[in-house]
Amino acid sequence: RVTTNSTLFNNAQPERYHEFFDTLMEMGVEGMMVSPGYPYEKAPDQKHFLHSRETVSLFRRLLDGAKKSWRFNQSPLFIEFLKGNWDLECTPWGSPAYNIFGWQKPCYLLNEGYASSFGELMESTEWSRYGRASGNSKCTDCMVHCGYEPSAVADTFGSLRGLMTVAKLFLFGPGKKNRPLAEPDLPVPMPHFAEPRRSSLVELTVLD
Repeated sequence: RVTTNSTLFNNAQPERYHEFFDTLMEMGVEGMMVSPGYPYEKAPDQKHFLHSRETVSLFRRLLDGAKKSWRFNQSPLFIEFLKGNWDLECTPWGSPAYNIFGWQKPCYLLNEGYASSFGELMESTEWSRYGRASGNSKCTDCMVHCGYEPSAVADTFGSLRGLMTVAKLFLFGPGKKNRPLAEPDLPVPMPHFAEPRRSSLVELTVLD
């Protein structure tokens, strides 16, 4: 059983990803995951990350008219969230990160210390300081699945509206119209490709 996880940046071309999805399905991949590249502060390359409005614009181009043959290993409400059609707030403890140092606070993208147990993580972390609604600038543009996929699952089974929306998506697929945004969609920047390196010839003198 094979699944894939693709992180998309602002140089992603939807048409090429459509071909990629087709290829993965032809290979028999069980499911695909997609997530936007989020500009967390410790990343050395910031210029290729997606900000929230760029994320919505890109994922609408990527997933509007998605083929029924594409199998995504993600909840329908998270997909709708990426397209700007569903509101979610982050649930960082829903998919916590654990490594040899302990439980990472508050998530694997924001390293603000470690807890020795999950209970300590829950009790010692001031969760109200995180998520887009908190006003924390580190969280403003985050739409990553580790925080929002748990929220999508909670909305699906925790509210009648969420459950009915998911049932409708399964039966009829996503609608042809997206929810209007406050501002026009941002164009997705053209790909940034590095200039090809030019090889230079070096003349060597051969000594007898």
